[in-house]
Parts: sequence; C-alpha cells; structure tokens
Amino acid sequence: MARTPSLRASDLDREQIAERLQVAATEGRLRTDELEERLEATYSARTYGELDALVSDLPAPPRSAPPPARQRVPAWAGLAIVLGLFTLLALPMATVRRGAIAGPGPNVGGQPQAYPAPGRFDQQILANHAHGALVMAASVAALLAFATVAVAVSWLVTRARSGRRL
Repeated sequence: MARTPSLRASDLDREQIAERLQVAATEGRLRTDELEERLEATYSARTYGELDALVSDLPAPPRSAPPPARQRVPAWAGLAIVLGLFTLLALPMATVRRGAIAGPGPNVGGQPQAYPAPGRFDQQILANHAHGALVMAASVAALLAFATVAVAVSWLVTRARSGRRL
C-alpha cells in the first residue's frame, strides 16, 4: 500500500524513520552531523512526504522474513515416544503386580529358607526362575523403551535446532 505524501504521519511513523536513520549512521551512510539534522527534521515532520524526503537517498530497509512454518512431528517419532513411555511405565508395574519383585517367600520361624539339593526339579526353583526371567525381560524392555524415547527426542531437538523441516 503506497503512502500518500500529504497524509499526516504518526509518532510511530516518525520513530520508524528515526530508527532507519540511526541504522544508516551505524552503517556509515550518514555522518554524525547529518544524522542530528535529519533526526531533528524527523521529529518535526508532519506528513509522510516530509518523512520520505529524509530517507529518499538511503537504501530501503530489509524486509522482515516471514515467520517460519510450524514444524510437524513425524508420526513415527510420536508413536515411538508414546510406545516407549507406555513400555517404560507398564512393564515394570506388571511385574510388580505379579509378585516378580516380591522377594523370597515367607521366613517361617526365623529359619533360613532351605533350597532343594542341586539337580532336583522343584516347583519353587521353577517359580524363582520364571520370576527372575520376567524381571529381566521387563528391565530390558524398559531400557529399550527409554533408549527409543531418548533417540526420538534427541532427533527432534537436533532437527529443531538446525532449522530443518521435520
């Protein structure tokens, strides 16, 4: 939209011209005495025409870049984070509920628990091994879930910092 030279300028318009003049002075386009003269004329200007005359011999200000487009998180990264967090929270809780981390059985009469002789197939040994395997599987799954979440999050952060589209 073109500005009509005879229209009256606002304080904001004067401030913008003053900033443009100060930038020009820092770039070496205006000497200090020229800057002072033009700033004085800027603040006393009444119309757009008077303001435009003060910067007519200066290059146009750079256009501001449009805001960056909102970056979308890829579906696989979101799914990896959700599944990883679910696994990280659900599997250890499932093993606790099943008693896998409950520890050894009751200590009756203060006597240490006796384990059967080596080589003897016993239900208690089988149960202890099953619980241990379940705890180990849950621990490994939790570590894999944590690693998946960590990789997905670090990938997203790296992409966001580099400014590349996701």
